Amino acid sequence: MKVLLLLFMLASCFYTCTYGMNLLKKYNNKLGGIAVIALAILGTCIPAFVLFSR
Repeated sequence: MKVLLLLFMLASCFYTCTYGMNLLKKYNNKLGGIAVIALAILGTCIPAFVLFSR
């Protein structure tokens, strides 16, 4: 069950990171793109760590 939850979190992180890349390349919004990517990575790594640390 934990693996399925991790896969869902990774899929949502991938979707959010592609949005951040779109902001960087298409709209030339460097600050917004980097912030979205950083938030997506942190929002996936921290819950994954808590999920598997118990």
